[in-house]
Amino acid sequence: MPPASYSSPRREAAAAETRTAILDAARRLFAARGYAAVTVAQIAKEAGVAVPTVYASAGPKTAILGELTRRAESPELVAEMAGRMAAEEEPTVVLRLAVGASRTLHEEHLDVLRILEGAAPWSVEAGEAWAAGLAAHRAACGATVERLVALGALDADAATPATDALVVLLHPRTWITMREDVGLDWDGAEERARRAAARLLLDGPGGA
Repeated sequence: MPPASYSSPRREAAAAETRTAILDAARRLFAARGYAAVTVAQIAKEAGVAVPTVYASAGPKTAILGELTRRAESPELVAEMAGRMAAEEEPTVVLRLAVGASRTLHEEHLDVLRILEGAAPWSVEAGEAWAAGLAAHRAACGATVERLVALGALDADAATPATDALVVLLHPRTWITMREDVGLDWDGAEERARRAAARLLLDGPGGA
């Protein structure tokens, strides 16, 4: 009779810590050197584990990149903001929520987004993830604009150009520009984006 299987909380916690260490090590290396230039052996060394442990715990590079991408998608944040937006009646607050959510996502995961964009020419998986991320970004901006239209703050025929403007304003490259080229801190960048969004979407033609 085979021995009974069991689950050890301590063992599971140790495995989770190892996996986190591997993912964090890969994230640092991908950000510093670029996805294509990093090997699994280098990830193992950075994480302080053996190469087989990387494969057993987190998988090959493509799987590691996929997990980093899933984390950067922040589904909990997106769902929370969607719920708050749906209940909000003040257009300026809707925009503040949208800009704030974008700031939070980019502040926490901007390095991963840069990794994906940089890896896209070399990796099919990265290219697909980058394209999917941009599509999700546009969908989120579109949902914000739809809420503004529903509240009467925008005319329906202004929805497409308003979505285009918000896509550009809250794009990862725009956050990079505000942070690195303009020299704003995250609070300053969020305030700048919020004011610009209000001018573009609420104060222009078709706005309220």
